[in-house]
Amino acid sequence: MGVTTDPDGSLPHEAYVEFGDLPRVSVRLYPEDDALIDVEDVECPDIPRDQVPAFLRSVFGGLAYVRGRRFPPGHFLMVPLPGDRAHKEFIPMIVLTPWLSARVR
Repeated sequence: MGVTTDPDGSLPHEAYVEFGDLPRVSVRLYPEDDALIDVEDVECPDIPRDQVPAFLRSVFGGLAYVRGRRFPPGHFLMVPLPGDRAHKEFIPMIVLTPWLSARVR
């Protein structure tokens, strides 16, 4: 009960974890060695499985931020990763939650 399967009866992902406090984060690990991380309704697809812990440390450790630009208008969630890299994901204006708004630089 409560389990969703693909049409062939298999599970669509290996594991699912949801963190309910601020920020709201959910993680889906897939068999293909990648993950889908959702931060405050902003989907970050195709995160390599071995980078998931560093991604979560950045988000919960206060290193993640939102970068805005004036033209064309838009916001991006920036999550610093080891090795001077960062994951960048577009944020639609209607999804800008209070937690995301507080991190705009």
